[in-house]
Amino acid sequence: MQISNDFITGWFSYEQTEFPIANLLLWNSQNVVVSWNTFYTKDSSLLIYDTASMSGNNMVYGNIFYQDPMLNTTSYSVIDVSTNQVNTTLNPVGLTLYSNNNTIFFNAFDVYSAAIIPNYSIYSGSAVNYTDSWDMGYFGNFWWNYHFHFRHDEPYNNNGLITSGYDYFPMPLFGAHPANLLKKSIAEIRISSFL
Repeated sequence: MQISNDFITGWFSYEQTEFPIANLLLWNSQNVVVSWNTFYTKDSSLLIYDTASMSGNNMVYGNIFYQDPMLNTTSYSVIDVSTNQVNTTLNPVGLTLYSNNNTIFFNAFDVYSAAIIPNYSIYSGSAVNYTDSWDMGYFGNFWWNYHFHFRHDEPYNNNGLITSGYDYFPMPLFGAHPANLLKKSIAEIRISSFL
């Protein structure tokens, strides 16, 4: 299955706090390609989850995750999508991943909580070490909160919110961040980040 070239957004009621919901939800799904979409994140854009023993083999690439301009640094989303074991604040989340063997690369994350991979099962709360790939071995993802340095011995982990399978080839998203959103295409982001 492939989900491509779409505009995906939505808002959830505060009564759904800590429920596994998202604008695009892949639940016990395998071999799904999510590519070239534009997500306008108000609460939770993309959630992928399945049992810890299942291999998702999903591919997420070329997507742009924008924080909705109605949100600012003091007005976050109204629900907590992280099941509260990772993050106690109500922040919009671009991608939440409770799944193994997925490949996430060449996406642009311009959302306050860009991506989260907790180290526990969404089903049981038991400890889990998910194994996912955040780069293709030569380029990873564009991150609004990644500050470029010439050393690649320190992989990007979104300040600890990605607990395993780090981005070893992160790229900065110059001039863009959730409080001062810049609307660019993925091609414009790629070009401006290398200039």
